[in-house]
Amino acid sequence: MERIRKWLSPVLAFLLFFAFIPAVSPAQAATPTFYSLDNGKIRFGNGGENSVNTMGLLQQPFYNSNGTWYQLTHGVKPVDFAVGFGGSGTGTWNLNGQIFGTQTSNYTPTNLTIDYSQFVQTSAVGAGVKGYGTVTSRGTITQSFGGLTYVFEITNLYELSQSSSFVKITTNIKNVGSNTITNLRTWSGTRDDWVGSTDAPTKQRGRIDTTNGFVNATSNSTLNPALKISTGNEAVIFFSPSPNANTAINSCCSFANAYNTNPATSGLSATNDGSYAMFVPMVDLTPTSTSEMSWYYAAGSTAEIGTVVNQVAQAAASWDDQTIVATALNGTSYADQVSAGGTGTITYAVTNGYSLPLGLALNTNTGAITGTPTTNGNYTFRITATSVSGSTSTTVTTPDLALTVGEAPVLATNTLTSTMQLGQSYSASVTATGFP
Repeated sequence: MERIRKWLSPVLAFLLFFAFIPAVSPAQAATPTFYSLDNGKIRFGNGGENSVNTMGLLQQPFYNSNGTWYQLTHGVKPVDFAVGFGGSGTGTWNLNGQIFGTQTSNYTPTNLTIDYSQFVQTSAVGAGVKGYGTVTSRGTITQSFGGLTYVFEITNLYELSQSSSFVKITTNIKNVGSNTITNLRTWSGTRDDWVGSTDAPTKQRGRIDTTNGFVNATSNSTLNPALKISTGNEAVIFFSPSPNANTAINSCCSFANAYNTNPATSGLSATNDGSYAMFVPMVDLTPTSTSEMSWYYAAGSTAEIGTVVNQVAQAAASWDDQTIVATALNGTSYADQVSAGGTGTITYAVTNGYSLPLGLALNTNTGAITGTPTTNGNYTFRITATSVSGSTSTTVTTPDLALTVGEAPVLATNTLTSTMQLGQSYSASVTATGFP
């Protein structure tokens, strides 16, 4: 017995030791070596690296067609970005002041942070992970111009949903220095285009909306804030709903070729080995103030690109609140509101084929539905919001909104005339009018 006790003691100690070691949850597991924005339709980077690089910008874009990934820039080139400031010309395209960016090798953020807390992992890829969600980069860049020092805090918010074929990028620039930043401008694009397996895709400037999809540009006299880069099999859509956004195309193989091109004189289309840029002017920034712009990068086969364009247009103007109070009293004032978000001027209208209950009206500027309904009934209607930015318009429509107009119940009989008898069953009723 003593011999058994001596043998069991170390075994029990061993088991007790491991019994008190806590289990490691996924959150406590080793940090992935990379995060790849990859929802199976669109991806940034080669799938084995961070989708956001050491400059806080997107790596090379790819799109998936029937299980095969196709690159959307030449070689391994990431998305290019440039910022201009200084001199005169705020709100317009110009080359005044100073420009820094990926092409000039002076886009060097310090204190760079990349936040993956809103990244949704779908699967592991070796020691890394892939998925969708939101990734945010933030860093500061210091530039000298005219004997003064300027400090920019640049934040990029990258949003890829689980099933969409586009990514939304929101760029926020904050003046964290002591000198006012004037004539602020941004350019996004590539120095060397490539789509699918073609180094000379067709680039077509234009605009997009939910009614007509991508509309080819016919003139430089109006803004053309969308660009389609395509081959016979696939297409890329580059679009910004930001005010005064415009596009430019030029030859390969410098991003400066694209951002040095005035959109007002740029060609409307070209089929060549080229470069392209989305230009967005921003406001002057006094110390601590900010300015923001957004743009979309989408890709798909030529058969599905029309659907993708519609998705982008819908995303550019989306509903913040598309519900209403479902009941209203006849003859009593009613007030509720729908509201849409987006860039540009937003207006509201009752969707064609629908009407509001009699006595109610829609404020086309605010989305407020107010008035005094006059007719009982069950009503169904829809509201369409339109966001207009430059020459681009995007629309979104609510689902059916149901509103019942009625009257509070009123007792038609409010007395009981029959006599109750002790110990006898009793039955009586009252009636009321009203709607419904």
